[in-house]
Amino acid sequence: MNLKTAKEVIEELQVTISHMCPEEKMKLEVWLKEFYIDEIIKKENNKAHTKVYSDS
Repeated sequence: MNLKTAKEVIEELQVTISHMCPEEKMKLEVWLKEFYIDEIIKKENNKAHTKVYSDS
């Protein structure tokens, strides 16, 4: 399996983004923000769920 480093992935993403039109960039930014927010919510829900069981 050929795994890339985070630096390699970021460099490739920067090249890809540099070729996107403004509308595509905006859609990507919105998607990334939504994904990030969803991940934070999942993490917080897991913390709350774990706390409930540890308090019992």
